[in-house]
Amino acid sequence: MEQFKGQSIEDILRQQIQKGGSGGIPPGGRRGGGGGSDGGSSGGSDGMSNENLQVVLATVCFVLMVSSLVAQIVRIYLFF
Repeated sequence: MEQFKGQSIEDILRQQIQKGGSGGIPPGGRRGGGGGSDGGSSGGSDGMSNENLQVVLATVCFVLMVSSLVAQIVRIYLFF
């Protein structure tokens, strides 16, 4: 931290971009890397497929809830 004293954040970020990166872990949270087995997933597709699955399941649940509500409303109007 001592090396950054007196510099603005913009200057620090500009220097890191010119050097070629941040030097830390990438935003995905995983380090790059070649060979070796890390559990069978490839890169950042793990989080994306997980997120897509959540979106699909949430959409299906929403559709089921709405259709159930519509069915109850129809029953009320038909029988009363």
